[in-house]
Amino acid sequence: MSQGVLYAFYDLEITWATYDSINFLVLADIERERRGLEHVHVVIVPGRTNGFQDTAEYPDFNKEWRQRQIVISGIGLLPSARGHTVCQSRSQAEQLRRELARHVFPATYTVDEPYTDIYFATIVEHDAAGRRVDRLQAPAAARAEMRTWLDRIAHGRRVVTITLRECIYDDYRNSLTDNWLAFAREIQAEGFCPVIVRDTETTFETLPPEFDGLPVCPQAAVNMELRAALYAEAYLNTGINQGPFTLWHFMQEVPYLCCYIVGRYPSDIRETQI
Repeated sequence: MSQGVLYAFYDLEITWATYDSINFLVLADIERERRGLEHVHVVIVPGRTNGFQDTAEYPDFNKEWRQRQIVISGIGLLPSARGHTVCQSRSQAEQLRRELARHVFPATYTVDEPYTDIYFATIVEHDAAGRRVDRLQAPAAARAEMRTWLDRIAHGRRVVTITLRECIYDDYRNSLTDNWLAFAREIQAEGFCPVIVRDTETTFETLPPEFDGLPVCPQAAVNMELRAALYAEAYLNTGINQGPFTLWHFMQEVPYLCCYIVGRYPSDIRETQI
């Protein structure tokens, strides 16, 4: 059974419970296809300190939630994925790698000397070599549910999503919300249906008055499959370079317009003005 399966080890000692895991899935699937294997099985390996990297910017309970809502939920978007294992210890992960996993990704991975590849540069190399990178799909059931919601909201208008970053950490990387809301009202006046996806951190807060009259989709902010379905059903997806925009890159036939923030530090940030 394991002979047709690529075991992809996502090690939280050297990676994060973030949308970087989506890059990892794409690279694992490219490797699965290159080796002529059928399926991917994702193995989530806990970090040495409380299961996660010390360098992440949020508390452990948030990291655990992100592991479930981003890393694990994202696996459901990869058609070749046939399961995952959340290891309770690094020794369990090593035992699985040694006794069961004939085919391993990354190829040089070991628990004692972990290695990962989550980098866009590697994906660009694969794309330049003619390998497909659009490997993710929103599940059919999620798309059907989202179409029902959009039919009620859009009334036949073309849907343009606007995904906002509104985090309390690294807030200098946040969206310029006033600009994006002005953009939403402009395209609404032109006959489009803007749909706002707020940051997961803010989606349960009282909606500020500046959002009045603009459709907001809280379902997409808290459910990965519904988020992917919304992006798949939209006429256009817009926003800045942040975690969720990773889905736009790697889903099939998903149009998007991304405004890039260049650099991570306040002295080197430029966001395209709407």
